Amino acid sequence: MNLQHAEPNFAQQEPSGAIQIREEIALPEVASEISGREQTHRENEISGNADSVIDTRAAGNELVGNIEDSNTFGDIASNTGRAEVQSDNQALNTEPHVLPIDHQAMPAWPNVEPAEAQAGAVELQTGAVEPQAGPVEQQAEDIEQQAVIDIPDDASSESGSNSVPNSIPASPLRPQESTPVKTKSTSASVPGSPESDDEGQICPICFEPWSNSGDHRLASLKCGHIFGSMCIERWLKGAGGKCPQCNAKATKKDIRILYAKALKMIDTSERDRVAKELKVEKEKKGKLELEHAKVKMKCEQRGMQISQLQEELRKLRSACASGGGNLFLSQALNSSTMGSSTSGDIKKKLILHTTIEISKDGGCRVMAFNEWLAMLIVSVPSQVAMFPGCGLKKVNILDMKSERYVPCHQKQIRDLDFNPAKNDLLLSVAMDKQVKITNICSNTSVQSFTTGYPLWSCCWNTDNANQFFVGTSAGSVIQFDTRNTSGPVQTIQVAGQGPVVSLCYIPQSQGSKFKLGGLLVGRLQSCSFVEVKEDGIKDYPLLLEGPFASFSFERTTRHILVTCRPSQKSPHARHLICELTTVNLSTDVGSAPNIVVSANIVNTFRGGTTQKVLSRTCLIPSPMNSDTALACCNDESTQSVFIWDIATGGCVQQIRINDNVVDVAHIRSNQDSYLTLLTDKVLKVYKWIEIL
Repeated sequence: MNLQHAEPNFAQQEPSGAIQIREEIALPEVASEISGREQTHRENEISGNADSVIDTRAAGNELVGNIEDSNTFGDIASNTGRAEVQSDNQALNTEPHVLPIDHQAMPAWPNVEPAEAQAGAVELQTGAVEPQAGPVEQQAEDIEQQAVIDIPDDASSESGSNSVPNSIPASPLRPQESTPVKTKSTSASVPGSPESDDEGQICPICFEPWSNSGDHRLASLKCGHIFGSMCIERWLKGAGGKCPQCNAKATKKDIRILYAKALKMIDTSERDRVAKELKVEKEKKGKLELEHAKVKMKCEQRGMQISQLQEELRKLRSACASGGGNLFLSQALNSSTMGSSTSGDIKKKLILHTTIEISKDGGCRVMAFNEWLAMLIVSVPSQVAMFPGCGLKKVNILDMKSERYVPCHQKQIRDLDFNPAKNDLLLSVAMDKQVKITNICSNTSVQSFTTGYPLWSCCWNTDNANQFFVGTSAGSVIQFDTRNTSGPVQTIQVAGQGPVVSLCYIPQSQGSKFKLGGLLVGRLQSCSFVEVKEDGIKDYPLLLEGPFASFSFERTTRHILVTCRPSQKSPHARHLICELTTVNLSTDVGSAPNIVVSANIVNTFRGGTTQKVLSRTCLIPSPMNSDTALACCNDESTQSVFIWDIATGGCVQQIRINDNVVDVAHIRSNQDSYLTLLTDKVLKVYKWIEIL
């Protein structure tokens, strides 16, 4: 090997980062190496190979001269530091390391010019023998035996004193150089498996990171799974049009590009678990509150009974103290139950349970009760000046508290009625000519119809829950069907004058005296029974004298309560208990029947002489006797409500309100019966309790 050409590439052949150990060799160590080579020369002469062996001493001298004239080791030592040779026979480490050098003990190397360094450069190669533990001299002798010096045949004639062998044995002080091992670092851009932590950053098809632009940008299907746009397009072409993750049907049209720089999934499992537990706790709390309300009502009932018994006991003691005898005692007992009944069979009376404020400014008009929802709905004007109109106020009967306000109409609401089959649908009509069906649970409008007249009344067809009727100010009745959203089914013209102030639907009943089903229509000056059939409509005028204020129908006894305002003929308000009957006027057996509907007056209750408000009365089932009913009627003259028994005609109870009652409703909750009285501002709830 030509050393002159090897010198310039010496630094280039050095691997980057490798540990190069360079040191300066002391003269005593060179002498030890020369003695070793003389021993080798003598052995070769004995074996007869003297011609092929070069004088070891001459080669050693040449080696020393070249080393002294060369600046190679000086350059190496000046660039990378010096090593110190440990001479205390300490064992050498098997791994490469830098040995410290005592610079004071070492002779100074001669300064050689770069040209001379090129001429005398020596290529040192690390021997293949691994250093062993032991003294330095012993290691030098071991390496000597394995060293080989290759010199061409004409070396004596060409080289002279500056000749250098092609191969120099490894120095015992130079450990074996090791090539550094580069550890491959895992780049953040290299994706892992789909189950790794970077699953949210890679495409589940190719397991490569997606980008926010280009062919592999974010894209999703209608099922919501995210892929690279190029990957999902190829997949849909060959996978039969299915999502790779959920096998939902998908086409190329379903691919949607997502514009996002990065995706990061937030672990909401803990939050969802807490939300689920919160929901369960809320349900438990609701049940406990309901039980608490029941217990509270029972305690209040027992408290009222105790108060009543204490009052009766006080009267009995005062009667005994006065010495009035048994006659006075019986009168005291009768006075304690006065106002509760005129009949010995009545053992319940109404007491004030609670008062709920509905509107501070007034304007309440009508109400409707749904036993399935345990909810009472009251019409009330808006309490916010920025949003005028009228709406619905919810009242929870379980805890007797008013709840949310639901806006509904622009003008005053005239009538409300719940659907007989779908309990959450509420029908409402108002003076703004609008008919609306509202889902009272979700507080949303389901359907809306517009008529040409202000609306006064409404009711559902209890024989067909899809149909309902509304009464107009012009005196006509409009029939609608919820399945027909285009408009009304038909308009029914009813004889008489004035607006339709009240509508009641009477269902068919084959087991009663009056079997027909139809619509009871009350106008200001007339009333009629309208039989609605698929083949036509029949109007039966009822011979009753007005003017009429309201109509009420009781399903158990099938009686009708007709309230008439005072007039010139009748200066007092009248409350008529009527029973509908049918009469066949046809006398011929073979001829078609000529049916006439009439209203027979069973009982009449008289009220006061004034009634300015079209207040509504109510016919309710009796809580004491299921075979009879009670008529609840408002009296403006005395500002009170009278409870009449329609069987006996006696006044069961008079409740003083000190205000005009505009609507009356009977409600049931938790097997308890209540009577609700609505005034212009408040709702008063009375409860039926047993008396001794």
